[in-house]
Amino acid sequence: MLNDAQMATQRHHSLSEVMERAVMASTNGIMIVEAGPQALTTVFVNPAFENITGFSSNEIVGLSPGRLHQGDRDQVALDELRSAISARRSTKVVLRNYRKDGTLFWNELTTSPVHNAEGRLTHFVGILNDISDRVRAESELKTWAARLDALTSMSAEGLVAFDESGLLSYVNEAFLRIGGFTATETTGLDAAAFDRLLAGQCDPQRPCRGAAEELAGLKACGRVVSAETEVHLLVPRKRILLRFACSGHHGTSLLLYFRDVTKERELDEIKSEFLATAAHELRTPITSILGYTELLLARDFDAGQSRELHEIVLRQAHRVTELLNELLDLARIEARRGKDFNLAVQELCPIVHGVVSAIEGATERTVIATPDESLTVNVDREKLHQALLNVLINALKFSLPATPVTVSIRQKSDSMPTMIGVTVEDQGRAIAYAGVVNPEEKLFTDSEL
Repeated sequence: MLNDAQMATQRHHSLSEVMERAVMASTNGIMIVEAGPQALTTVFVNPAFENITGFSSNEIVGLSPGRLHQGDRDQVALDELRSAISARRSTKVVLRNYRKDGTLFWNELTTSPVHNAEGRLTHFVGILNDISDRVRAESELKTWAARLDALTSMSAEGLVAFDESGLLSYVNEAFLRIGGFTATETTGLDAAAFDRLLAGQCDPQRPCRGAAEELAGLKACGRVVSAETEVHLLVPRKRILLRFACSGHHGTSLLLYFRDVTKERELDEIKSEFLATAAHELRTPITSILGYTELLLARDFDAGQSRELHEIVLRQAHRVTELLNELLDLARIEARRGKDFNLAVQELCPIVHGVVSAIEGATERTVIATPDESLTVNVDREKLHQALLNVLINALKFSLPATPVTVSIRQKSDSMPTMIGVTVEDQGRAIAYAGVVNPEEKLFTDSEL
């Protein structure tokens, strides 16, 4: 039988064999370097080290472990590694290392000092972990994050995201600009605090569902995207926003999307007003046509009276045709966004004189025309003629017969490019200039083109 000392020796040998087999079987590269008085020398590498680096044990043992760095020695992590070795302490760094064939791999290296029984430093053991795939994935993730951040930063729509804990984690520049907020004001808010912040900018007469309610509603009905909600801002200026809420995933509990539809609503209102005005303008001549036609059918008139009534009907029919042509022109311009314009460089004064002559011939009203300069402009002759004709008709329609209507050309040559305006001045009711603070700053007055 073995005595205690023999059994202890046997256990030690058995443990040493297990440790050796474990080192040789490890999937992490293991290297042991001797801490000499002048330099470090590699004394052992395991098979995993050979697989990771491509160097065999014979090619690396006896040499400096710095062979893996090749010429890439300008690394901050190397400074940390040298400092740890000098201080005889453990460290973990990520290094750019190179295999035998020269290919790069990212090495997560953990080093620890080894002391002998007397406490003297004799060796360092290094554990190599090839994290190239992880670094590559992190790099791709950062690239995609940068692209996403660039896209959301350039977006005109506001984006707000809450993380899984319910705290506000992301706000893009567009939302800060729309709401008049700063990044500091929105940092770390929960949904309820965000709702209070936004409510302070909104019209109190037109409240809307908050983000907390949206999230609760989405969870309750199991939907992914909520219906659109109108948000009416008063501060920093009046805006109408359409908000959509999306239940989040991948670290996001709720995503809010804000689209500014203020201009769209204003255009809708303008179109509605225009259509109402156009309907009114059409109703007047059509009523005249119907009335005089019924009168002609119901009664007999002499030749003079009959001709006069027919002329009235004809004039009103021409008026209906003009209004319809104006509507069609507007629709074509809006649909093609100016593609129907036939632009050409030509004299401006003959166009203006032609419009004035046409008005005087049709209305027997005198229009004072003062354009006498020789100016060339790049315009669509027919479109300019029609536009100026419309303005003149309105000027004559809404001014007293005895008051003058004047057409003139104004030029501002101190600007680049030179600005030229056709001005129609009358004594009728003026149209307010939106957004003009100082009237002296206007280049043109009254009706202008």
